[in-house]
Amino acid sequence: MKNVLKKFIAIAVMAAISVSCFAGCSKKQTSDGSELLFYVVGQEGEQLTRRIDKINSILKEKLGVTVNFQMLTNQNYDLVLQSGEEYDLVFAPDYLNFWGNAEKGAFAEITDEDIKNNMPYFWENAGDVMNVTKLNGKRYGIAQIHKYAADRCVIARGDLMKKYGIEDLNSNENIEKYLTAVAENEKNIIPFDINGGVGYLLLQMFASDWGWGSISSLSYGEPVYYRVDDPEHKVFIAAEQPEMLEFTKTMKRWNEKGFFSNSVLSNKSDTIASFIAKKTAMSFINNPAEIQKFYTNLTDAQKAELQPRFFTRCHEKQAMYNYTSANVAVSAFSKNKEIALKVLNEIYANEDLARIFMYGVEGEDYIIDENGAYVDKRDDVAVEGYMTSGIYNDNYEFEVKYDFPGCEELLKKLEETTYYNPAVNCPSVSEGVREIKVSLSEIYGEYTSPRYYGIINGAPEEALKEELAALKKAGIDDYVAAVQKNLDAYLKGLKN
Repeated sequence: MKNVLKKFIAIAVMAAISVSCFAGCSKKQTSDGSELLFYVVGQEGEQLTRRIDKINSILKEKLGVTVNFQMLTNQNYDLVLQSGEEYDLVFAPDYLNFWGNAEKGAFAEITDEDIKNNMPYFWENAGDVMNVTKLNGKRYGIAQIHKYAADRCVIARGDLMKKYGIEDLNSNENIEKYLTAVAENEKNIIPFDINGGVGYLLLQMFASDWGWGSISSLSYGEPVYYRVDDPEHKVFIAAEQPEMLEFTKTMKRWNEKGFFSNSVLSNKSDTIASFIAKKTAMSFINNPAEIQKFYTNLTDAQKAELQPRFFTRCHEKQAMYNYTSANVAVSAFSKNKEIALKVLNEIYANEDLARIFMYGVEGEDYIIDENGAYVDKRDDVAVEGYMTSGIYNDNYEFEVKYDFPGCEELLKKLEETTYYNPAVNCPSVSEGVREIKVSLSEIYGEYTSPRYYGIINGAPEEALKEELAALKKAGIDDYVAAVQKNLDAYLKGLKN
């Protein structure tokens, strides 16, 4: 299935962002554009140096240009951008304040004519991503050509499913039947081992299928949403909806039945390790690539004993990740805007270059085995180095082969349920509501997060009433109005 390996790599790379800047960060631009300065997030390493050498060898041959990649961290990122240092290109994801920096004038506008003249490959192949980086009708970044969904899954013990007559976990009703049977009959294990602080993943199992679309985030830990099939994109308060009441009743029931650990709110266990040790009957697992790695590492005895089975967390709908999680921007002060865009175009259009950015160097970072399958050879990015640049091209990705039980059915379902929610790319609203957002965050910690695990005082109706009163007092109506205005403006800008 397309879209799987890239998610695994992106998550692994993004999670590793913590390293100091390379010596030489003060290097200036060359005025003739023969060497561009590109700020990326990453870590120096010998293998990374070899990848960069390969990249520059190709760029020198094709365009007569090389790129000096300078490493930043998420800690020093804004400081470097605000320092006045000259640079040409920068990795500029939304989670590193892309929208705020664009609004402050840090990035150059990239017009349609700029792309037509300097990035013809991107112009012809970008599709939906062409306009996602527009702010007030102006484009400030190049989003990667990369459509991928979260592909969240669960893992269950097939031996226990067979024991209690559960054929599949393709609905939340069947999941409850399975967990109920385990809770009532298998007293020495936790039916569903889940960590504290991630209760929003439980809501995702339900709300995604309801058609609730998150705004400016993929998280279902937000207080407001909109319905993806609503042409008006009307923003609503989650705690006021009848679906949320039913969800709260369900989670209260799950908690009272003993599905979760008694200390679930503070649980930090390795839930996959718990599964292998037969301490739990079900756990979250991230995606098919992670499933394949998990299954491959099991011994034959463990496979026979656990009989692991894998299912999707969402049964009808799952939203794609936001495109704006990986952008490249051009400095507003770059003297080399045109050549910078031409370099980006070459990287996207050139299969060899694109694959170096995506996978590394063949033979060193990966191999294609005798069956034609991609095999990642990288073991330790902390030693070998890595670079998060914001560049990915679906057209040049490798297919991944799977052999875990039920892989074909699972992959097909994930593909069929994926949809694009444009609101996930919308800039997060802050102006005029900063204090309200702080209060809403505090309410989430005090009321919402425990409730997602079914931990409430009294009846669900009373719990939601109390939580809603706190939200109203915090100013959520003003927050809804601000989010609605911001969302409407963003969606309108996509059409321009």
